[in-house]
Amino acid sequence: MRTRGIGWLLLGLVLAVAAACVAEPGWSGSSTLPPATSAPTATPALEPASPSPSPATPTPVSPSASVDSSAAITLPPTGATILTLEGAGSSRSEPFDVDEDWALSWERRGSRLFSIQLIPADVDVFGELVVSTTRPTAGDSPMHRPGRFVVQVHATEPWTIRIIDFLPTPARSIPAVVSGTGPTNSEVFFADQPFLIEWTADGSVPFGIELVTMTTLQPLLVAADAPADASCHQVSLAEEFYLHVVANGEWTIALRPSEGEAVCPAD
Repeated sequence: MRTRGIGWLLLGLVLAVAAACVAEPGWSGSSTLPPATSAPTATPALEPASPSPSPATPTPVSPSASVDSSAAITLPPTGATILTLEGAGSSRSEPFDVDEDWALSWERRGSRLFSIQLIPADVDVFGELVVSTTRPTAGDSPMHRPGRFVVQVHATEPWTIRIIDFLPTPARSIPAVVSGTGPTNSEVFFADQPFLIEWTADGSVPFGIELVTMTTLQPLLVAADAPADASCHQVSLAEEFYLHVVANGEWTIALRPSEGEAVCPAD
């Protein structure tokens, strides 16, 4: 979508996943996206894909809280399905327009490389890597930037992608805890004082976090290529923001007011 803050991390993640293209058991996932309304959908023609570039030692801290399924990222009530895209190979969508509150939902079966990039329609660059995996997968990622975009898909097996509109939702106050598996964006949060970002993740794979402010949509790098099981980052910020997570495994992130007791890696 927008930034190159962890471009090298994304490149490493895409290459690592591509090299690990090993057949997995049959697909058993299901999308958490609520059913869309009966509003008519448009299925644009897909064009053949053009080549696109692939994409301090932390001090461990104890997780502040365990997380149950209710803490996982959930999407707000849906509006209409803006686009439905389907295919079985690499493709690039027609441009589409979205407001600030929307989501990208995907589903695919298979064990070969599958990736989605979200790219501003007026540029020809490597965009935001939404998902990159060799596993059967279904998921949703909230998006918080209005504009005109295209979706670039790299795949050799069947897939379906939906662009979903959402009703506006207010920013969530901290403390808060979110969890997930793989790459996604969080909901929008609001901070009015310094706070601490704590995370636990699968220490065997790369893991990255960007904090993106809603006023500038510019990212602050929180963690990059950090296969630590647990760590933290202190932030001094008083505005709305969301977290962009790049991962290939399970993770949990806790946000809480900073009390000055944690020892975190240097910025």
